[in-house]
Amino acid sequence: CGRVETIRIETGVDADFSVVNATCTTTGSIQVSPFGGTPPYKVRIGSDERTNIPAGGSTNFTNLAAGNYSITITDARPCSTTRSRTVAAPAAIPTPAATVSQPTCTVAKGTVTVTDPDNTITYTLKQGGVVKYTAVGGTFSNVDPGTYDFIASNGICSASGNQVVVNAQPQTPATPTAAVSQPTCTVATGAINVNSPDATITYTLTGPSPSATTQSNNTGSFTGLAAGTYQLTATKNGCTSPAVEKVVNAQPQTPSTPTAEVTQPTCATASGAINVNN
Repeated sequence: CGRVETIRIETGVDADFSVVNATCTTTGSIQVSPFGGTPPYKVRIGSDERTNIPAGGSTNFTNLAAGNYSITITDARPCSTTRSRTVAAPAAIPTPAATVSQPTCTVAKGTVTVTDPDNTITYTLKQGGVVKYTAVGGTFSNVDPGTYDFIASNGICSASGNQVVVNAQPQTPATPTAAVSQPTCTVATGAINVNSPDATITYTLTGPSPSATTQSNNTGSFTGLAAGTYQLTATKNGCTSPAVEKVVNAQPQTPSTPTAEVTQPTCATASGAINVNN
């Protein structure tokens, strides 16, 4: 009888993989579970090598950034195989930008408009971490004056833009009060002088009607004014007060030199008389 040789056929070494993808806030991982070949196993990703992994065992590579990874599994013979796996990550959210339409004399609140908005992204304005406004169609409307953190987010992913500042509404100056110095017998023109003028305010006088001219200054003093009706306003930060009307009268007329007749004293009348003609 002859002898029958025993031939052992082993399977090649390989592995199962479990990949956890990265997120906006966390890194990914790859868990490797070797099988086949002759244990124990070694597994290497880059310079990180794990050894003495038993049959049925596994090893987990953590803190992996998004990217492609080459994984080498080696058994005890040593035979090896190399596999490739990818750790994915969501696309980064672009840093948001926006323009601000500031409050005006007649509009008390601001408008913030997102530059090139993406309808898959939510845009918010926050104060102290609290959402105060959410953009609709890329626009924040009726935003109160203040400083805001500008955030773009999609799920747990977010990006911050420059802070958004909405200024306080500019104040419209009060209607100015002023005194009129009327022409006199010897001065043909009048003057209008603002009471307690503010040098930060521009005062504008328009008139006289109907062929009006305009003059402006920061002193509130207007001289050499012809007779007529004038409109006086105050302007600051682009805001103009309601007008107040002031009237410069015509110069009073100086009477002409009178003519008179003199009645002289007589023999019987010791005194004379002067009588104005008409």
